[in-house]
Amino acid sequence: MEQLRNDAKRLAFLNVLLTMVFSVLSIFSLVIFCGNTFNMHLKAHTVLLSVIGIPIFAILFYLWLLFLEDLKKAYDGNETIKNAVCMGQIAIWLKIAASVIGFITAAIVVNNIGVRNVSITSYEFGLINKGGSIELLCKTLIAASAPFTAIMYVLLWTVSERKSEMRVITMILAVLALFYITATVKTFEESAWVWGLLEMITPVVEYLFLWRIYKGAEFK
Repeated sequence: MEQLRNDAKRLAFLNVLLTMVFSVLSIFSLVIFCGNTFNMHLKAHTVLLSVIGIPIFAILFYLWLLFLEDLKKAYDGNETIKNAVCMGQIAIWLKIAASVIGFITAAIVVNNIGVRNVSITSYEFGLINKGGSIELLCKTLIAASAPFTAIMYVLLWTVSERKSEMRVITMILAVLALFYITATVKTFEESAWVWGLLEMITPVVEYLFLWRIYKGAEFK
């Protein structure tokens, strides 16, 4: 249990910090390299965000997988926790697939196609090449991860103490997860306000979830 709490504390901070760093640097890079439509340096923008983003997301995904494994060990024999962890692991591997495909294809595209025919954008799970089958594949993977994430938090909700903060937090996270299904319904531009809110709110609520575990919140 002590290991779980230590991992939850570390992840609580890094989950917010690293996602914030990537978002801020994405905006900064976009302004510096792509602010002038007549002199765009899309390749430099993509390379910079890949160099920064790949280790950031590798660390985050690893820490989430480690946290879930420790959660299962801490509640060994609890079938509900075991099932919740399984759902969470599936969701994370789907996000990893979307992130890896996004980074790789973005790098390939900017090196093989004229920058004026390409549109690369950053989002919560890395980079994505807008338009075509690759964008659809990445968004489908993200949307597919949403139900698994939601089920994980619903299962954790069922084993949380009644009228506790954790019961409220897990339900909020389950609801927020379902909004990611909009990835395949609308383009990022059409649902920019939805994704903007999700990128700001979700890490904060995840922080509260992890911090409560660090502070001693337990499941039954």
